[in-house]
Amino acid sequence: MLAIRATVFAALALLSTGNAFAVDQLVVGQSVATAVTFTPLEIGEHAGIWKRNGLSLRIISFSGDAQLQQALTAGTVQIGLGSGPALAFLAKGVPAKAIGAFGGRPFNLCLVVATNSGIRSIEGLKGKQIGVTTLGSLSHWLVLETSRRYGWKGSDALVPVPLGSPRAQLAALSRGQISGHVTTTVQGFTDELRGTGRILLNYGDMLPDFITHVFFARDTLIARNPDAVRRFLLGWQQTIAYMQAHQGESVQLAAALLSLKPETVAKAYPYVMATLSTNLTFQPRALAVLSRSFVELGILPSEPDLSALYTNRFIPAPR
Repeated sequence: MLAIRATVFAALALLSTGNAFAVDQLVVGQSVATAVTFTPLEIGEHAGIWKRNGLSLRIISFSGDAQLQQALTAGTVQIGLGSGPALAFLAKGVPAKAIGAFGGRPFNLCLVVATNSGIRSIEGLKGKQIGVTTLGSLSHWLVLETSRRYGWKGSDALVPVPLGSPRAQLAALSRGQISGHVTTTVQGFTDELRGTGRILLNYGDMLPDFITHVFFARDTLIARNPDAVRRFLLGWQQTIAYMQAHQGESVQLAAALLSLKPETVAKAYPYVMATLSTNLTFQPRALAVLSRSFVELGILPSEPDLSALYTNRFIPAPR
């Protein structure tokens, strides 16, 4: 089910004054509604950054990358925020192109083990069942990659268990049905605060070359209004710079948006900011890892020609 996010900043629209220039309205979709790494959309609104770049955003949230890509195909959204592995959907005919890699090393993702699991080291994970959202998802691939990195095969390999929402994963964790789950660093710190889990592995440490998040733009938007695409990416860069300079304020805003404890968001904030990129360019080594993941997840039968799926041409030059 998709939902139009009702932000805590909706009242800001009532305070805006008329501009001397036309404002481009963009419908922006995000693959999930609960990611701190997506909150720059609203934080940029709060800071007036989108308005200064001649943009007005309507934000729609979805329940995963597949729904986001369906919306891009149908024209429900013009720009999408999704995961790196979602790039594979473009090879299947989604009429869009990846226009920026806004999440690099996945410091915002971690593997949490149950507090009562008795697991104290990576070696203790061997052969354990680990909760993920769905098969074919980024969390699924991270479980497979963990086994590959540590050379675990056969009965030693981790077993991904698709459980859907974080709530369902936490319930399975508390019942001992799984030994751990792949989740956001914010959720990991929340688990630790509640005493239900402990962060054992941060994936930013394990994957120096990766693309965690990607911006997608519909082909029609690129053809009709390429300048709006450039201004969107510029606004994002400016918002990340704003978040770096205004950490306390940004933490409070993100916590309010996602109904999280500010102290938990504050603890995870350095990991979130380490993931978010202002460079936005697609790096060859990170693309190679993504390409391999498409095949390992069974999304594509062979590695695609990635050059046809992305472009760096809309990324503003460094100032």
